[in-house]
Amino acid sequence: MSNLALVALFGAIGSAFRFVLIQATPKISYVNFPIGTVVVNLIGSFLIGIVAALFERQLLSNEIKTFIVFGFLGGFTTFSAFTNEIFNMLKIGNYFNIMIYLFFSIIVSLFLFYIGYKIVKILVWKNHFYLLL
Repeated sequence: MSNLALVALFGAIGSAFRFVLIQATPKISYVNFPIGTVVVNLIGSFLIGIVAALFERQLLSNEIKTFIVFGFLGGFTTFSAFTNEIFNMLKIGNYFNIMIYLFFSIIVSLFLFYIGYKIVKILVWKNHFYLLL
């Protein structure tokens, strides 16, 4: 099986785990908050830390790291990759790039989400769906 197929398989498994946790967590916690997403992101960050340490100690091959990080954890949560990249920049003291990365990853992403939302709201929700065709 090719590496791409294995990454896709692991990603599908991670996505399924994410779905189950996000669905189950609010039923357990009874909190009016996206607790499922927080739990998934925290677990993903913890797991990526384990994988990073194992890889640094050469206890995991590059292929296995790829299947776990890009596959399983990529499907489970993208926040884990974000956390890993911030951690790698912290290790080398690259604080300027951390600030840029945080700005684009959080502020600009939220802004672009809002723009996309508004475009759809204006074009589709106001019966102008034909403009999209």
